[in-house]
Amino acid sequence: MEISRRGLLAALAIGGVIANAPAPLLAQDWRQRFRRPPRFSWARNVRPPSREAQTALNLICDVAGLERTITLYQADVQRGFAAFATTKRGRRYIVYDPVAVPFPPGTISWDSMWVMAHEVAHHMAGHNFRRDIPEKHEELEGDRIAGGLLYKLGASEAQALSRFSSNRPDSRTHPSDHKRREETRDGWLLAQRVARRERALREQSQISD
Repeated sequence: MEISRRGLLAALAIGGVIANAPAPLLAQDWRQRFRRPPRFSWARNVRPPSREAQTALNLICDVAGLERTITLYQADVQRGFAAFATTKRGRRYIVYDPVAVPFPPGTISWDSMWVMAHEVAHHMAGHNFRRDIPEKHEELEGDRIAGGLLYKLGASEAQALSRFSSNRPDSRTHPSDHKRREETRDGWLLAQRVARRERALREQSQISD
């Protein structure tokens, strides 16, 4: 499943999703679902997500083939993180900081879409959320998966790599921007190759028919 840029922009602009997909959570649904947010050691002022952020998560789950079982919150995220993925009592969560990861209405922030896709990737890969400091190889795996998801969302290679415009070195918690950029590019290119093979197979099938 791939989404055109026009379709993605329309979905984010109106808070909906592509045709034939279930609608995202509405404001009244948020109040019911997020009545008592859990406590997160890395977050303060935990609250329901913006409509645009929820729509972005829904779209990413759709192209990933995931059920929409990840609960999203926005918060004041601590320790210099922009967002994080975690689990509590068997439920999956993503918490993002709207200052570091904005989802402006009516436009596409590929930087923010990458962050959301990366956090979804942690859940897809079944990473260990019990550690206080993430494993760097898990971060790189999340980057690679995020690159593929952004390709399916219609991002160009440059858009998929827009998160890494600086050259931050390796840190205690994360690999360098150079390594993360290369992993994201590898994931984007792999998704592109797969999509081309799928198109070629469909064309061969049509010729055979």
